Amino acid sequence: MKKETTLRARRERVGEDGRRVLRQYRLISKEILADRARLSQLSALYGSDLVHARSDADRVQDNPAGLPLGMPPSDELDRYRARIRENYDRCARLLGDMQEYINSIDDSETRRIFTLHYINGWSWQKVAFGVNGYDESYPRKKHDRYLKAHPFVPSGEGGRDA
Repeated sequence: MKKETTLRARRERVGEDGRRVLRQYRLISKEILADRARLSQLSALYGSDLVHARSDADRVQDNPAGLPLGMPPSDELDRYRARIRENYDRCARLLGDMQEYINSIDDSETRRIFTLHYINGWSWQKVAFGVNGYDESYPRKKHDRYLKAHPFVPSGEGGRDA
């Protein structure tokens, strides 16, 4: 017989998922930068004026992302650009949700703990020193209590704006 999931168990699972997403803040920031660079690289490699002016040898040197050489069909380029833009938009939305969540924390010390740990990427020990503590368990416990009471749910996953 299938076991019913209690509301508390679901909240804890959502909180754990939210923690997993929050941990990725810095990686998502880097992913946004990479997507932006990839889009500008596409424009540089396959822009209408530059296509005929550049040789394949020049394109190999300026092509760290391994984009196809030669002139691919425009519909392929459009699909590739669209996929990059979709990922860029998804990451930007998620980053915005994370920043909104952290900025919505009323308690200054808790907000600082989240900022130092997730946005700055500090270890719990360094966060403890950053909030005038000496024991890393203090900020971690404060973080865990807040996250349990107020789980982070990205807007695309049934959260605030879904």
